[in-house]
Amino acid sequence: MNHFTNSAFLAFVFSSVIGAYFVWQKKHSAAVRFFGFFWLTVAFWTYFVSNQFELLAHMSGFWWGWFLHIGCMYVPLIYFHFALHLTDHRKSHGLALKIGYGIFGFFVLLNTYTNLFTSEIIFRDAYAYPKPAVLYPLYIVFFQVFGFWGAYLIFRWAGELSKKIRQQAYLFLVLQFVAHVGAMDNYLIMYDIRWFPLYPYGLYLILPFAIFGSKFIWNLKRG
Repeated sequence: MNHFTNSAFLAFVFSSVIGAYFVWQKKHSAAVRFFGFFWLTVAFWTYFVSNQFELLAHMSGFWWGWFLHIGCMYVPLIYFHFALHLTDHRKSHGLALKIGYGIFGFFVLLNTYTNLFTSEIIFRDAYAYPKPAVLYPLYIVFFQVFGFWGAYLIFRWAGELSKKIRQQAYLFLVLQFVAHVGAMDNYLIMYDIRWFPLYPYGLYLILPFAIFGSKFIWNLKRG
């Protein structure tokens, strides 16, 4: 079984359904809808991972890697945006959010017009990857900073909740960390680093977060 692409496909399916549900119901709050946007960005990214063989047969490696990175660059930023709405820090952290989107735009320009972000497509174990270039580690730092910053804000906010909901919030954060670690297999393999079982099973770790995280947000929405 091809676990690397199969895990990405399952993540794509779960993320698409969850994201669509939370985004396309107008009665939802901004926090809930941004939770949906977060999962749609995960779906966009994992679509290009899971369907790489089919897509590379019909599009250039450059554009495949470009679209893939649009998705994975948005993931930590949209999660941070969701965390700001959830914890009511949208105004106090507005500048940080703008800087984050500015950095995102900078990375897109780098990836479009230079070879400083990624270069040619490389293959490891028959899977395709954009080859990381000299400035690519900056993106990895960006991913960690905004992902964990959002988690930290949620952790502080959870301390003000009732005991039952607080425990659910902490479990939400634990599963987010597990999913975060699982997603790192896609970056490690770009540098030819294979840590079993993280590679090739890492993206399966997204699924518990998708399922329980959705239940937690649903419980919050119901009050």
